[in-house]
Amino acid sequence: MAKQISFDTEIETFAIQAGEALQEIQSRLGRRDHASAKVRFPRGFLHPASRWRQRLSFIRQETVKNNVAYTLMLHDANLWLLRRTDLAGLARDMVVKACLAALGSIAEAILVDHYAGKMGMRQRFVSRTDRLFSENVISLELKKELDWLWEMRCRQHLFELTDAEFEFYGIEDHKRGIEAISNLFKALTSRSV
Repeated sequence: MAKQISFDTEIETFAIQAGEALQEIQSRLGRRDHASAKVRFPRGFLHPASRWRQRLSFIRQETVKNNVAYTLMLHDANLWLLRRTDLAGLARDMVVKACLAALGSIAEAILVDHYAGKMGMRQRFVSRTDRLFSENVISLELKKELDWLWEMRCRQHLFELTDAEFEFYGIEDHKRGIEAISNLFKALTSRSV
């Protein structure tokens, strides 16, 4: 227990020091660009595209596999903001929205790839999840989660929204989106083995 307390104290100290240094840079520069103010992004959090491509073995088209891998890297960058900063309020909610948009786009690309040559390009997302369910590739619960993720993804069309997005997105939505994509990966990976 003492080791855990020591570890937690060290991490808290590092976080305070890093936060204070970043705030000092911000206070001095405001929004101005300055070459010597670039902070080294922590190595080890972002998975490289090559690692994502290995995990995406069920995707047949290389271009789709690459683009999904790159979008997963973008998601990792946003995930870092959510896990390693105290970003809050509307700004945090908009990062969650960006994550859901990325995850929804990933789901769409995977399903279009999965049914290439079997379903037309203009088929609706829900038609594809219906088919995955009817072919016993995914459960009804996962189908509902993927359809929900797609609805969240479609909220990117700002001109179509009828209500304000203030306090609409939350961290739980992000966790739900990650779980839906992870379960889709598992279902398609086990199917392709």
